[in-house]
Amino acid sequence: MSILSNFAWMKEHDLNPTSKILWMARRPAPAHVAAALGMKPDDPIIFISRVLFAESRPLILERQYFPLEVGMHVLAMEPGTDDIHEELIREGINFDSCRRSIEFVQADEEMARLLELEVGTTLIGSRLEAASPSGTPVEYAEYLYPATHLSYTITVVNGESTPLYTSVLPETKLQWSYDESGF
Repeated sequence: MSILSNFAWMKEHDLNPTSKILWMARRPAPAHVAAALGMKPDDPIIFISRVLFAESRPLILERQYFPLEVGMHVLAMEPGTDDIHEELIREGINFDSCRRSIEFVQADEEMARLLELEVGTTLIGSRLEAASPSGTPVEYAEYLYPATHLSYTITVVNGESTPLYTSVLPETKLQWSYDESGF
């Protein structure tokens, strides 16, 4: 669960996590989200933007996108539900596989304000693509963490392939804006 859910990871590390929802709505899928979810651009999705806090300090910005059949469970959750993935599993959503990618991003004004950082602070950007056992996408998410607050460790066992894949990013602008004015 801690690879899938930031909230579960924070609980596992005794960080006393809480969350604050910034946005939660049904909206048309942006092109990059539609591609990740195997949908057409502008198909309806459920979108959640929130901040996760560790010991009352903002630690993670989350943007989660769900197809309607999954997202309807999110919209029906009790207000104050922090562990979205735990609730989705309880509702019968089966997360079978997930893929995370990591990039480095500079905090813009909105990101810096929400994480209580200086503009330009280096952030670790993580994208998540989760699928059901049949391979059907059930979630696409983007997470931003202050690079000064986290480290990653990968353990490799002799004879096993490394779980790390490195690629060079294209020269295009990354999709990491927390500006919700185009909502």
